[in-house]
Order: sequence, then structure tokens, then C-alpha cells
Amino acid sequence: MSHTSTPDSTIGAKQVTKRKISEAAVIDRILSRLPPLNQSRMMINVGASNGHGARQYARKGWTVYAFEANPFWTEQWRSEPPIANCHLFNKAISLSDETSLTFYVSEKHPGIGSLAKFHPTHEPIEVEALSLGDVYDAHKIRAIDFFKIDAETMDLKIMKTHDWSIPIAGLLMEFTFRNIEEIYEFITSKVPEYRHTIFEWVKPYKGCGEIGSPPADCVRMSSISEYRGGRLGDWGNILFYRPSSTMITEAADL
Repeated sequence: MSHTSTPDSTIGAKQVTKRKISEAAVIDRILSRLPPLNQSRMMINVGASNGHGARQYARKGWTVYAFEANPFWTEQWRSEPPIANCHLFNKAISLSDETSLTFYVSEKHPGIGSLAKFHPTHEPIEVEALSLGDVYDAHKIRAIDFFKIDAETMDLKIMKTHDWSIPIAGLLMEFTFRNIEEIYEFITSKVPEYRHTIFEWVKPYKGCGEIGSPPADCVRMSSISEYRGGRLGDWGNILFYRPSSTMITEAADL
């Protein structure tokens, strides 16, 4: 499989960590060069948290369906002026046909809400839920221009419920060094022509993710082969995207 290779991957760790990489800006550039799959580009956002990313795409004219089960975040969304083409659902995406399920939230770390209990501060709450199939049927979705998922350890399990007859132009998933191989192998088995770019992230200190803590840093763009050869970040995001005639093959200072 072909993949994006970037000069950043050859820079030493000391140099890379001094350089700011804007993951969002690079993704925007890649997506802008992909042919649209819908008359009005469409985004699915699972684990939308504060909704910044979803609203950003809605302001560009995209139709956005965003899902966030943690009421900490959805209450913040409702304090913002509504955007007509940005549809927020205070629901979890389930792995089956469940309409309600247990979701785990953390008062100290609001960004780690998940269907899985993996942190000592997690507390259970009951939330409404729907499946990806329910979403696709309800909104007559037959193609997705950008699918962004950050489901806190559950990304791959959720994507395994996707109907792969529905094409996705760009798919962004969170990974850790423990599951990146499984994610890569599964997604490319479904769409062998996908190219990919890995965004490696490093937390500034142990308390990252707590309210008021500084954000993590994106320290390198790489490919799966480069990541296997020596990682700089233990976690990050991997963008899968369909090839087009003009693709980004190098990083730029953004």
C-alpha cells in the first residue's frame, strides 16, 4: 500500500519537539484536495467533546452530524449560538442496537469519557445511544467526506460496525502504540487504496487532560513504517484518505 512520507519523519527528536505542527491545518489541506463525495460535503464526528472541530467544518458549509455522550461537553455546546447545518446529538454510538447504555465519565479528566472503564476516576452514567447504522438510515447517508472519531480506546470497535459499502474519503482515528498495528491492518483490509499520515503526540506532563492543563504537542508526522522504526509519540491520530491527483507529500510550517 502507498502512503504519505514526510520530511518531518527524518528529523531528530530534539528538533521535532521544537517545531509546532498543526494537525488540523494539515488535515484541512489534505481534505481540500479530495474530490467531494456529497453535493454538500458531510462530516461524521464521534466523540465531539467541545465541538470546536465540528463547528469549524459547519462554518465552511459542511453538513455535520456530531455525537457526544458526556453532558459536560454538550452543555457547553448549547451555550454557543446554533449553526443550522451542525447537528449535535447528546448520545453515544453503540456497538449494537442498544438505545441506552453505560458510559464512563471523569470529573477530573472530562476528555476521557468512554464506553470502556479504563481510568480510576471514571464514574458510570446512563446515556442514550444509537448505532452507526441508525445514523446512516435516519439521515440517508450514502457517502462520508470526513469521519472523525475520538472514542477513547473504542475507535476501532466502533469502526468495525461501519457499513463499508458507504465510502469514506477521509477517516481520522486516535491510536496508541499498543493498538496502531491492529487499526492499520483492519482499515487497510477494508480500503486497500487508502493512503495515510500519522500525527504523533506527546503529553507535556502527567496531568495532561485535566481541566486547565496545557495541551499536548504534535511532534511529528510519519507513516506506519516510520513509526515502527522508532516512535516519538506513544499516541496520536492516524488519517486515512483516498488518493487523488494532487496529494500532500511533505509537511509545511503551519
